[in-house]
Amino acid sequence: MDFKTMKRIKFTGDTYFYISSGYTYKVTETVSLIPSFMIRGGAKTMVEMGLVSKFFGWLLVGTGKAADNMFFLLGFQTEKLRASFTYENHPSQFGKSQTGAIEMNANARYE
Repeated sequence: MDFKTMKRIKFTGDTYFYISSGYTYKVTETVSLIPSFMIRGGAKTMVEMGLVSKFFGWLLVGTGKAADNMFFLLGFQTEKLRASFTYENHPSQFGKSQTGAIEMNANARYE
């Protein structure tokens, strides 16, 4: 895609801002609980609450609620990298094909 084509593309969308918080509670040497809370503001306000468990210092398994949907998370976390796979859907739609949203996320820490 050249510069002239890029100039003709019109971007539209809504602006959002996020406020989030969470804390890691160490339950045992190999298990931690990470509750989280997020508010998304802007064109549509949404509240999300979740609970992720970290096992063996790297394995992430979690669930939570965002608007009317529920989500399930599976991932891993090291000191410098976090990657996760999330499936989100309305509870009445679980088990039905061709429904839901899938999100893959990766974060890296640079110091």
